[in-house]
Amino acid sequence: MGRLHPVFHTRLLKPYEPDVEHPQHVPPPPPGPIFETDPELYEVEELLSKRTRRNVTQYLVRFLNYGPEADEWIAARNITPDLIQAFESRRTEPKARKGKRRTKRKVT
Repeated sequence: MGRLHPVFHTRLLKPYEPDVEHPQHVPPPPPGPIFETDPELYEVEELLSKRTRRNVTQYLVRFLNYGPEADEWIAARNITPDLIQAFESRRTEPKARKGKRRTKRKVT
């Protein structure tokens, strides 16, 4: 009995019925693309992170007027070079040290 996992029988399930008296908050639709001629272009607020998957560099992108739930990993080839350069320069800035640096002392 050491390998139990939470389960329940399917007879306990009931069909979903929306609550008419207390409807849940429905978020407004996201803003449209920045150019009507190219619906694939969206304005970027900032690049948040970087990763490499299958030899493809990807950046975690936060789009302007969208929340964190819309953050998406986008291949570097689909991001403008000036955004990537700004992100990389922000990452390589030296960080200020907090407090004194501790070193190990050799006891003789």
